[in-house]
Amino acid sequence: MGNKSKNGKLNGKRILITGAAGGIATEAIRLFKKEGAQVIGIDLSADEDIIQADIRDVEAVKRAVAEAESRMGGIDVLINNAGIGSPQDSGEFPSEKARLVMDVNLFGTWNMTAAALPALIKSRGHVINVASGLALANVAYNAVYSASKRAITSYSDVLRQEYKSRIHVTTLYPAFMRTNITKKSSIGDTVRVETVQHAANALLKAIIQKPRDLTTSRRSGFEMFMARHFRRTVDRILLNRSKKIELKRGKPSFVKDFTEQTVPDEIN
Repeated sequence: MGNKSKNGKLNGKRILITGAAGGIATEAIRLFKKEGAQVIGIDLSADEDIIQADIRDVEAVKRAVAEAESRMGGIDVLINNAGIGSPQDSGEFPSEKARLVMDVNLFGTWNMTAAALPALIKSRGHVINVASGLALANVAYNAVYSASKRAITSYSDVLRQEYKSRIHVTTLYPAFMRTNITKKSSIGDTVRVETVQHAANALLKAIIQKPRDLTTSRRSGFEMFMARHFRRTVDRILLNRSKKIELKRGKPSFVKDFTEQTVPDEIN
């Protein structure tokens, strides 16, 4: 399970994290083990201390969670970190990729939580759902990703209400980060970029303090405050940035052009 610090902040904690093969999770796992925790990951490919499972598959999730619980002797913390994104024109019908985003981000989180809940209730444990700053701040062509992350925040809130006396629930709102999943995304040209270390440190803080909501830095906390309470202002700023990028690069290839379509007579 890796080296354990006798004086670590997480001594004795048994942590299960999804999306374990890269990005935020790689840095988080390193940090958790340094602080004395047992950590097992779940991802599409197995590796040392990573169990293979597709979190969309209920039976696969049940097996993976049962194996993790058996290997660690229980589960104290579940971190629903796995997530994907796919840009799309919000005026088009949802593509298969768009449906996959919702299936992984929302229902994968739900599957994992349901499977781990008996173990978490037994340990009076902690669920940490990784949402995104884009759950509140809106960026063009990211409707399904933003919707899936906003749905996660709602799921967290309802889960907290229903199981308040038995488990803790935290929603983490990372800023945009460069990972293998996002390296081809243009969102980083529109919003401020943080590092995976910010997210890993925030996850450590979440485990220790068990807050209701948490951001990955003070600055991202201020940005989330603005996005919550000054939506029109934030929307206008992000829209203006998007327009400037489009002037330089043009619109994405998947954006549908309605300019040549005939307007129905009844609308004229």
